[in-house]
Amino acid sequence: MNSKVKQIITLILPLSIIVIIIVAIVIYLAKSGASSFDINSIKSYREIPGVTTEEITAIEAIKSARQKFSYGNVLSTEAFVLPDGTKAGFTPAFCELLSDLFEVPFVQEIHNWDAMKSRIDNKIIDFTGDLTPTPERRRFYFMTHPIAQRSLAAFTFGDSIKLHSELDLNGLNVGFFKGTITAQSILDTYPSLKFKIIDVQNVPEAAKKLMSGAINAFIN
Repeated sequence: MNSKVKQIITLILPLSIIVIIIVAIVIYLAKSGASSFDINSIKSYREIPGVTTEEITAIEAIKSARQKFSYGNVLSTEAFVLPDGTKAGFTPAFCELLSDLFEVPFVQEIHNWDAMKSRIDNKIIDFTGDLTPTPERRRFYFMTHPIAQRSLAAFTFGDSIKLHSELDLNGLNVGFFKGTITAQSILDTYPSLKFKIIDVQNVPEAAKKLMSGAINAFIN
């Protein structure tokens, strides 16, 4: 797939005051652009430029009622498990950063897509970075400004099909996680493409459909 197809990673959660502080970091660094600013000098959210006494009080009130927060994700190159069982990648490093900043554990949870989406919707999981922001989703979720970008990849089974560019998707049955906006983001970027969108619930189902030929490619 062409590398210009990107998805924005945001945080989504019901605890809006903590998100506001996280966003404050991003906005401050973006505006300052100063090489003289040492991000490593910030050891606590209390030290973030612009944080108010009211915000600190609100965060401490939330922390007093919670022993930990959960951060859900699906397995990916930014969140994976090493042979010894250790979690690695961007996500555990980000959870460690949040734990240090807010002095409360942010515990990473790995789920299949359908289970994670259900847990977010039922407020069992507090945070995730696996949902792309849309106007519709912002009606139901509190979503931050971008904290990173991720590329989309097309997966095929063996030598069943060759994808050299986005044009090779034309006429194919292409699998996407149900409930995501990934397919639409591709069509928005490449409006001339014509392919059939096939919903899949999770990675095992995507693999089965690839092997059976029910889908020609799976994009995630």
